[in-house]
Amino acid sequence: DPRVPYWEAAKWTAKIRDMKKDSNDLFLKTDMRTGHHASSGRFDYIKDIAFYYAFVLDKLRVTE
Repeated sequence: DPRVPYWEAAKWTAKIRDMKKDSNDLFLKTDMRTGHHASSGRFDYIKDIAFYYAFVLDKLRVTE
């Protein structure tokens, strides 16, 4: 959403990281090409799902 600057979410994420007590990772994923909900292109949904699967597999240290 062009009306909400990306740095607002970045500031919020930084504040949460500063306040949290655990050692779990906290990530902010920003996509400047999309709106509030998700990508709307024909294959963008599949790319988004692949990104999340890749993240989980990386965290689980799955190599193949």
